[in-house]
Amino acid sequence: MSRLHILLSRRALCCAAICVFIGMMADIGRADDLEEWEKAARAGLSLQQETNSLHQLGHEYYKQGKFAKSLALFEEVVSRRSDSDDVLVDSMRMVGQINLSCFVRLPEAETAYKQMIALAEHAPALQATKPLLLTEALEKLALAYQLSSRYEDSIAARNRLLAEGVLEESSRAWALLEMGRDYAHAGNADKAVGYFDQLLKEYPSFGRDTGRVVNVLIERIRAHGFERNDERRVRMLQDVWSDPQYSTYLQVVNVGRSIVASANFRGDYKTAVATGWEVLRAVDTRWPELSDEDVHKHDIDDAYAQVVVTMCDILEPTGDILTPIALYTRLLNRFPDGVFSEHCKQSLDRLYRKKLQYHPEDVIPDIDELISMGNEQTDSMSADSREDRYASASISIHMDSYDAGGVGDTQRDDEGQRSSGYWIWVMCVVGLLCLACGTIWMRRCNIRRKKRVDE
Repeated sequence: MSRLHILLSRRALCCAAICVFIGMMADIGRADDLEEWEKAARAGLSLQQETNSLHQLGHEYYKQGKFAKSLALFEEVVSRRSDSDDVLVDSMRMVGQINLSCFVRLPEAETAYKQMIALAEHAPALQATKPLLLTEALEKLALAYQLSSRYEDSIAARNRLLAEGVLEESSRAWALLEMGRDYAHAGNADKAVGYFDQLLKEYPSFGRDTGRVVNVLIERIRAHGFERNDERRVRMLQDVWSDPQYSTYLQVVNVGRSIVASANFRGDYKTAVATGWEVLRAVDTRWPELSDEDVHKHDIDDAYAQVVVTMCDILEPTGDILTPIALYTRLLNRFPDGVFSEHCKQSLDRLYRKKLQYHPEDVIPDIDELISMGNEQTDSMSADSREDRYASASISIHMDSYDAGGVGDTQRDDEGQRSSGYWIWVMCVVGLLCLACGTIWMRRCNIRRKKRVDE
């Protein structure tokens, strides 16, 4: 056979191998074992063809959820420095994405996105898509820095993103939001508040469709760095809470929760209780039925429970145990599997025992009526009387370790002492029985030993 025929035969075999591999790749999504296809990809192909095939195979592994294998193939493609800049930059993108999203390997993700930026800046074939590649890589690099708590580096990456990136309006708005968050985490309150204000000014409709705007306002208030009991913080929260344009958003419940917590912390029990009634009325009237998704997404059960527990911890020391019973009952009925459910059951058990002992004839009020007239009920008390009663409750509130005090506790202490005395007597009797049994056993052993010696 001539050399020409041999050469043509080899080329035909190579082409056949490529065709077979392409056919395999077309059906790869239905393959159970992708390792067989990888062997085919590595057999009989040139280096560049093999690299391109491994790149495609990496995507198939990724679709199948086999991220470790997919990552290994993309890393191999990157290490080979493919002649195709498109294949190389896509492999870098996938290495960064898998490390960032699937395995949270932040240093490896940062390295991949830095390589992607460098390639986009210097590869002639990528100049047409350079702005888009830089935008994508800088966004992900800033996120990796942020997750690593490297806020200064994240700020630098986002500054470049805002200056050089090709951003749609929604993407630019998010970049401003993340800049505010980075500066807040870095402790620069003025810069953080400035970026939050810039976001709300340039994009007044941001988050209006989902209520995210309320979360932005909460983050803006936190960014000031006020202490929890600072009056300015409470005032800002109250401005958001009382603004009608935010009243329809479910997220506003968390604003009310923050007001209750801050007012309670600074000893302003009147404001804490009054706002608590408003929060409960808002949830029960505006959102009588909530999906589990909404409850967990916005922590509504946690917010509702914290408001109820705080109100009960304030009201009970004033001598009112009927209202806490009604509140805890509503909480348990509304969110039976909530975080505070066990605390709620224990508190109800304690309060019912207290009621039977001291107020057996009193009727527990209707919770719906209490919620509907909560503020009126608070305001109907004389100012001096109310302040005296709340002043008497000036205690440090600990939601999970509350002790009501008073006569009821003395009775429980007496019961505990009687119980302890009972067990002491039981232990003494058991001890005496053990001593008697031991003595009898020793005497029997001595008698047996004596008999053996006599024999």
